[in-house]
Amino acid sequence: MFTIEYTRDAAKALNEGKLVIEVIRIAPRGGAPMTTGIQFIEKHGKHEYAIVPFPLYQRMVEAMEDREDIEALERFHAEDDGFRIPYAIVQRELIGGEHPVKLWREQRGLTVEALAEQAGISKAFLSQIENGKRQGTAKTLKALAVALQVPLDILIKEQK
Repeated sequence: MFTIEYTRDAAKALNEGKLVIEVIRIAPRGGAPMTTGIQFIEKHGKHEYAIVPFPLYQRMVEAMEDREDIEALERFHAEDDGFRIPYAIVQRELIGGEHPVKLWREQRGLTVEALAEQAGISKAFLSQIENGKRQGTAKTLKALAVALQVPLDILIKEQK
């Protein structure tokens, strides 16, 4: 924390409509004061402008940017649902063109039979979805998403 000391030498010159420049000094609590070089321009006894040395201005901008970064990170953590897509899945889906249902089934260590049973569909139908021969209804994809513990939109493969 800092203690701020205002120099009031210009106070006697304060009249209606007159501009006054005021220099302040800042001191760490219990420490010796240091002049910051900040000047205030007053009008009618109230601060109108602050003139700040450029190096101090740069530090202030950096501090504000740091604060914005911290706030963005805090928002991210507050909104984070914890769901992550492994790189191998991203690579195999985007580069290899594999179906996300197959990729997530393998990621979860499930067989075609086990996933089909959990989703309430036939093994043949699941195989057709994974191979891109059939799309599956919204109800089917929702059942697969629940069984795989992934958001539904992760399983929807874009049509080419």
